[in-house]
Amino acid sequence: MKKLFTLCLSFIFGALAVSAQVDDVFQFTDGENGPVIPDGSRIVRNVVETSPAGNMIPGNLWLKNVGGVAGFLDIKANVKSISSNARFQVCYGTNCQATDGVAKELEILDIGAGKTFNENLMTEIIQFKPTPSEMSCEVVYQVFRTSLDGSETYTGSTITVFYTTDPGATGIDGVTAVDDNKEVARYTIDGQLLSAPQKGINIVKYADGTTKKVLVD
Repeated sequence: MKKLFTLCLSFIFGALAVSAQVDDVFQFTDGENGPVIPDGSRIVRNVVETSPAGNMIPGNLWLKNVGGVAGFLDIKANVKSISSNARFQVCYGTNCQATDGVAKELEILDIGAGKTFNENLMTEIIQFKPTPSEMSCEVVYQVFRTSLDGSETYTGSTITVFYTTDPGATGIDGVTAVDDNKEVARYTIDGQLLSAPQKGINIVKYADGTTKKVLVD
């Protein structure tokens, strides 16, 4: 009886751990064809583009559907810090929002639902001066996926981007190529190992240790 009780507890906590996984259908990528930026990563952008209208540091963030599940995509951008001479802007198509304030959260809602979705999330900080001067901005981005019928919303990846004119601030922490993260095992919802995809909900485990619920038709 005690053993059965222990097994039940293990199953409950295991199920909770799976359900707490970050939804990874839509992912931020480093450029159009670049690697996925994993949840929790902090990246640096410090390439300044200069024009007569001013100076800009582009984010070069793209959003890609790597899970093959259709759904609407919402993005929240939380400005944690920004220098007084800079302005932050995030756009999707012609839908743009901007701020020069700290702790300001911007939100873009209901981005397309296509299964092959791969779009540029145009993020940048801007300085309206003809010659560059020091500027910086730190923004936390988070993605949310809503089902096509609007009945469920899933919390996705969160990344931090630090925009700066400091040429010494380089690098991307924790970026992994999509193709490197292979499926290593597949289970039923009650934990039985599968040798092939099975109709219904499958729990897929990947090489980096993450798991994902996948609905097989």
